[in-house]
Amino acid sequence: MSSQDSVDPRAVLIVGAGPTGLALALTLLKSGIPVRIINKAPTNHQEQRASNSGGFPFLGDLTGDDGKGLSNRNYPVLQDAPFHAAEDNTPQKPYNNVKSWAQYHTESILRSHIQKYGCSVELATELISFKQHDDSVDAVIKKSVDGKETTETKSYRWLVGADGGKSTVRKQCGLSFDGSSAHENWVVGETYIEGLDPTVLHWYNWLKEDGSMEKRPSVRMVNKLSVGRVFVAGDAAHVHTPRGGQGLNSSVQDAFNLGWKLVLVEKGLAPQALLETYNEERLPVIKCMLQETVKVTKRYSIADNVKKSSSGLANPAYLKQLGINYRWSSIVLDERVLGKPKGEDMDPYGANSDDAPCAGDRAPNATGLVRVEGASLADSQVTSLFDNLSPTRHTALIFGEDASHIASIVRGLSVCPPSTVTSVAILPSGTVARAVDGVDVALQDRDGTAYDGYRMVKEKTFAVIVRPDGVVGAVVSGFEGVVKYFGGIFSGLATV
Repeated sequence: MSSQDSVDPRAVLIVGAGPTGLALALTLLKSGIPVRIINKAPTNHQEQRASNSGGFPFLGDLTGDDGKGLSNRNYPVLQDAPFHAAEDNTPQKPYNNVKSWAQYHTESILRSHIQKYGCSVELATELISFKQHDDSVDAVIKKSVDGKETTETKSYRWLVGADGGKSTVRKQCGLSFDGSSAHENWVVGETYIEGLDPTVLHWYNWLKEDGSMEKRPSVRMVNKLSVGRVFVAGDAAHVHTPRGGQGLNSSVQDAFNLGWKLVLVEKGLAPQALLETYNEERLPVIKCMLQETVKVTKRYSIADNVKKSSSGLANPAYLKQLGINYRWSSIVLDERVLGKPKGEDMDPYGANSDDAPCAGDRAPNATGLVRVEGASLADSQVTSLFDNLSPTRHTALIFGEDASHIASIVRGLSVCPPSTVTSVAILPSGTVARAVDGVDVALQDRDGTAYDGYRMVKEKTFAVIVRPDGVVGAVVSGFEGVVKYFGGIFSGLATV
């Protein structure tokens, strides 16, 4: 352990201030974990780096503005080469179509939100080296101010490298970065062209030399995402060709997955072993993502597509990443499903899955939910399921109308640490409004979208426990299931 004078009161040092580092910082700050976030660059990014966002529902949840202010547009469906086939939004999938906005806009919005918690990105600040201890990480940091360089050594509880493909954190951790470089040279650049229709996305494969750069993308990933108290996320952990819109989205998902677990461990509510599931859950998804981007690149390559119909260039629907799941995870529990997938059956992208949500899946939305106040409906208070989820705690959605079974679930939730779980009773459509003892919120599923989306029937009582990252952690039917699930999350869970 370093001397007390060198201990930074901020628990987590985040290296890198792209979407990954900023999303992680906001996740931690919203839960009361102080962070320091540094960026080697002297200025914030102003150039295009990535544009798609499958993380939109979660970013809206984190920022609390449902994405308002994000400059976005739908990709048009072109007859000759659609990017994605257009699909109607549904109550369960309100963001069913790909959105496009510049990465620097996303970063700007995230920076404005971390500033609300008294945190700002330290520019021209570089991690030089670090050393781990049992309970801390010492970091040597160089700052450049007005041309003058200073070096300091500070101690943190945790260090996260979100510092890109050339990550200092990854290299100093000794993590392998296996893979290969693409066989084709790419030209990437930004240009200003007058006279184009701003409502249509114009995509050109050939750019003039001015304002562009030649690039040979790599497809690589780490062998593991953490060593002790040090983690990597985003491009520091995986890089790939820019086709398919998977990179930024996958990187932000890394941040969400790690963030809520780090919060619980830092607060002493969960064992450090919980952080190992960051590897267990994310590595299979990353591996699958790299395989898919290679497939997409081949579909678009000139060599493979000179004679191919352009209709074959559209991306498959599962690349929207709405089906990404952790069904194999050791910390998810589903009493409606027998066993967990292994090996080739894991299907991290959900390409072969139907829409029936299981533990490990992204939680679907539901609309037309009416708040129950006492024994009556508050018709003016119509809400959605997403509006009742939280990035700072678990949410237990209790389906069914049997009072004794609901009470059993509520009793199980009572063993959890205070302020870590919100209970929401979802009453079937058409039932008489009534108070539900022991729950924080009671809603009536007026339009039936919650029961339909979660494949529930009013005759059976189940709790769908949604994690802070928006993933279904458990589907259980009573006290024992609730305690079993949370026993894998929290430390020293006592039963009653």
